[in-house]
Amino acid sequence: IDELQRWLNTKGSRELALNNELTTYYREITLGMSNRQQDIVSSRTDQDLRRSRRTKVTLA
Repeated sequence: IDELQRWLNTKGSRELALNNELTTYYREITLGMSNRQQDIVSSRTDQDLRRSRRTKVTLA
């Protein structure tokens, strides 16, 4: 978000409006990004712990 705001040319009306909105909702956006990152990490560890309960049936 910080890099995007630095990259924007705020001399234009649309980019100025976008920058203002990003500034207004900065806390909510960064909190959401942080929560999403934690969800991704936890889902990876959950997948590592998952095991199949199926067993192969061997025909004799």
